[in-house]
Amino acid sequence: MTNPADWKPLSPAFTAAIRRYDQAARVRVLGTQRRNAITAPLFHYTNRSGLSGIITNGEFWFTHYQHLNDDKEITFGMEVAKIVLNESGAHFPKARIFCDLVADLFSPENLGGAFDFYIGSFSRSRDELHQWKNYAACGQGFAIGLAPRLFGIEADRPDQKPDEIAFISPVSYGDTAARVQLRSAIESAVRIAAETADHKAAAMQDINRGMPFFRELANRLVGVELILNCLIMKGLSWKPENEARLFILGECANLAPYRLTRERLTCDGSTEIVPYIKHRMPLREPGSITEILIGSAAPADAEDFACSLLAPFHSNPRSIIRRSALPATAFDEAHAPQG
Repeated sequence: MTNPADWKPLSPAFTAAIRRYDQAARVRVLGTQRRNAITAPLFHYTNRSGLSGIITNGEFWFTHYQHLNDDKEITFGMEVAKIVLNESGAHFPKARIFCDLVADLFSPENLGGAFDFYIGSFSRSRDELHQWKNYAACGQGFAIGLAPRLFGIEADRPDQKPDEIAFISPVSYGDTAARVQLRSAIESAVRIAAETADHKAAAMQDINRGMPFFRELANRLVGVELILNCLIMKGLSWKPENEARLFILGECANLAPYRLTRERLTCDGSTEIVPYIKHRMPLREPGSITEILIGSAAPADAEDFACSLLAPFHSNPRSIIRRSALPATAFDEAHAPQG
């Protein structure tokens, strides 16, 4: 086993290969951002107290990824990534070691000590039964519609704080979509690793020259593309959520000053501590809130309640408040406490 203390600095040929990956990755990331630009309102389903906090404070709480409702959060994508890495290693034998290195590096245990991820969930679906049942007090809550411009993320602004660097993307669902999304990034890096190993065979024979190159390229692949991709892919069972995610990611040390915690009731009646980060949005600016939908099982005073929240900054709040078109009977078989 090689000792990183004995590793030698990257040669010009190896740094040039790293730059090739960086340039290709930037093109892919920017292309994805353009394709995923939000062009229609997104909806956030919540209960009564959640709506009050969002509008009154002008902020959403982004939850740490380990405390979301999917127990395979990020690991679903990691499992698919390892399958694609194994396939790529078989296709490019000279990069087999590189593929194995990435697979070992890309695990929740390795990422947990270095990176943190906080996620705000929105839906592209307006007035959707699954969302009402699971996230809006079983039809007694609200769905707040948000203008697309709120999700036009500012990139590379010099004065951005770590908690302000957020990314938006629709979630893709199922193994097939995950493979497609991951393959271009993985195969790009694997091809560069294989071509460099072939062209610089003599240098690669020295493990203390070859392994630093593979490790640096692996770090770039994981940090620039694989983490982002795996945060926005889930199993097919989650497809009804039609989710778009706004997420904050960064090094643990950089995000630590913004990390807060709250208590949350679990299914068995106990409580758990949930880390989160507050993310501000200019909700009081004209047009930011496009609509507030009220669940069809909500009490009769729900319209007045929503109006009271909007009245301080909206000239005609009732014009953007509507009841869900779903029948209240759709919620008869499920019950949730009103909050």
